[in-house]
Amino acid sequence: MNIGIFAGRMGRDAELKYIPSGKAVCNFSIAVDVGYGDNKSTMWVEGVLWEKRAESLAPYLTKGKMVVIEGPVELRVWTNKNTSDAQGSIRVNVDKLTLCGGGKAEGEQSAPAPRPAAQPSGATPISDEDIPF
Repeated sequence: MNIGIFAGRMGRDAELKYIPSGKAVCNFSIAVDVGYGDNKSTMWVEGVLWEKRAESLAPYLTKGKMVVIEGPVELRVWTNKNTSDAQGSIRVNVDKLTLCGGGKAEGEQSAPAPRPAAQPSGATPISDEDIPF
């Protein structure tokens, strides 16, 4: 089985469910940019987490958050019953997940960036107003 690494933004909040055996499963999808310029498009990748990791990570997997996922890739292919066109999706059974930030919930505020404990000698301190971005 092929291992894939995908970086993208959460398209919706993750969905945590329990299968009949009682195991937790967390399903989510991320939007991955492919190409650049006029050739840029979005590819949707489905992610799946299981058991304790599903329960632990689901609250953090919210719409707009940037994540990187890694794991075995499964290509699912089917025929659309209405158009007879072949369709497919990419599904990753997530082994590794990195939360990269973004996607604040309504009313949630970012923690301020930590300040260095000490200034190097001869350094001129700057304020937030001095930063051009």
